[in-house]
Amino acid sequence: MKNSGRKTARTGEERAVYGIPKPKTGALTVREAAALCGKNPETIRRWVWSGKIEAEKVGNQLFIDRSQIDKSCTFGNLKKNSKSSNLAEIIKRVDVLRERIRKETGGRVFDVTEMIEESRKGLL
Repeated sequence: MKNSGRKTARTGEERAVYGIPKPKTGALTVREAAALCGKNPETIRRWVWSGKIEAEKVGNQLFIDRSQIDKSCTFGNLKKNSKSSNLAEIIKRVDVLRERIRKETGGRVFDVTEMIEESRKGLL
């Protein structure tokens, strides 16, 4: 019983009375899907409303097929992996810029901190 003296609704009985279908087996709630993906539940809801993943609404709750989550999480991981390829591109650009700076400065090694201090003093 709740504090107010009323009994809590029994989900099974409510489903039978109002004809609410049971969710598919293997279907996940938004919270469960979010935990599996390592995302915020609101992100999962946005994916559903944007059409990125399909969900079934039973009563007032969304149920998502696990395969939908597996695809979306894999997509998210691929996205993360693409960042590492971007990192490789950034490292290449840094190397190219470093070589260009060496050519422009005559190969002289310089201290960045010293250059910043000089620029603040107006010496550069």
